[in-house]
Amino acid sequence: MVKRDGKSDREPLFEVVWPLGRTFLEAPISGAPISDLKGKVVGALSNHLFQFDQMLPVINKGLEERFPGVSFVDHKVFGSFHTSREVQVFANLPQLLRSHGCNAVIIGVGG
Repeated sequence: MVKRDGKSDREPLFEVVWPLGRTFLEAPISGAPISDLKGKVVGALSNHLFQFDQMLPVINKGLEERFPGVSFVDHKVFGSFHTSREVQVFANLPQLLRSHGCNAVIIGVGG
C-alpha cells in the first residue's frame, strides 16, 4: 500500500500493474477448415468441466449421423489440460494428435 502524501490515509492508494502476463507462444498456424468429416478422425480434448463426459457421447452421435465413417479418439488418450501439468499436456499434444491420425479436435464444450 502506498500512501498519497506519506501520512496516514483512510483510502489506500495502490500501484497498478498490467493484469495480463507476457505472451510466450507464437500465433498458431491455422489450416483450412474441414468441410466434411466423412472418414476423418476426431480427437476429443477435455478439461473435465461442464459435464464433458455426458456431452461428448451426444456430440459424437450427432457427428456419426451427419458424417458416416467418422471415428473418434477418446479424451483420456490426451489427458486433461485442466491440471498442474497443462504445459506438459499441451507440449505433447501435437505429436499425440499426429500419432492417432486426428484430422480435427473437439475442445471447449461449455454451457
